[in-house]
Amino acid sequence: MTTQFDRPLVSVITIFLNGERFIREAIESILAQTMDRWELLLVDDGSTDRSTEIALWYENECPEKIKYLEHEGHRNLGMSASRNLGIAVAQGKYIAFVDADDIWLPERLERHLKVFEMFPSAVMVCSPTLYWFNWQSGTNEWAGRWARKKDFVGDLFLPTGALLFSTVSLMRFLGTGNMPAICSLTVRREIVVQVGGFERSFHDLFEDQVFISKLCLAGPIVVIEDVLDHYRQHRDSFCYRAGVVGLELGPAEVQPGREGFLDWLERYLTELSHSDQDLWEELQAQLWPYRHPRLAQALRLKRSVVRQIAPAIRALLPKQLYQWLKLRDKRYFSGNKSRWMS
Repeated sequence: MTTQFDRPLVSVITIFLNGERFIREAIESILAQTMDRWELLLVDDGSTDRSTEIALWYENECPEKIKYLEHEGHRNLGMSASRNLGIAVAQGKYIAFVDADDIWLPERLERHLKVFEMFPSAVMVCSPTLYWFNWQSGTNEWAGRWARKKDFVGDLFLPTGALLFSTVSLMRFLGTGNMPAICSLTVRREIVVQVGGFERSFHDLFEDQVFISKLCLAGPIVVIEDVLDHYRQHRDSFCYRAGVVGLELGPAEVQPGREGFLDWLERYLTELSHSDQDLWEELQAQLWPYRHPRLAQALRLKRSVVRQIAPAIRALLPKQLYQWLKLRDKRYFSGNKSRWMS
């Protein structure tokens, strides 16, 4: 007879597509966790390299902890469908994700579960992630402008160790363009099921931001300050191929795929009859560059010109006059923000 103590407390979902280069390292980082009440679900999204063989080897070596899953006919259905397959099979009270090219530090699960114990009403715990460019010492696979990228921690710009509702968390994620990496989330399985998991219409880009938005709107989240996972940056990743690498683009810039995410969020908030005016205003501000591309392009050009000539102007003007003009411009823009965004 199976008791509650025989069941895994956390279901870890790792999706992979031709991930033979890094998948062993990802799996080993799960095996090294200080908390051992977990199951690992390896979801194959139609791989044609040796990653399928590697995943099956780990399942054979540790069948009581590791399960191999694939879509019918070994098809490739995308990230959302693959994570949903893992969610459907998951037995844990909590669900966490680590992709085949990322790793966790040994205390990652233990630290997140302690936070859930402290905040039983939280639907999600997340933490800042190391954007990991220098994962291979002695070599650099980056070309051109990426060649000198350094590792950095993605700041979530939120208070830590407190319950945060969507008015705070989702607004800040939208405003800064920084959301937690998928490898930094631990979520309650019942809430994941309640919100319908991942949206299958988002195959390979912004599917994580859609999912995180649904969770933020479902209940409070908690952010912790510890860096407990490494998000590997490499040229084979989908984000690199799509042109989004290491938070290089800010929220005010036009990003590949972001308009689709923002349009979805607008529809989702409407379906929920969400009434928070501040959140709606932030969303409309983020949609503005996509719905008014010519005005947005002109504004970006103006900012670029101002940045180039500002040092020369500052050198010519008396210090007090320059500061007065700068303050006047800031107040004018703040007072007319709603008009610019309409």
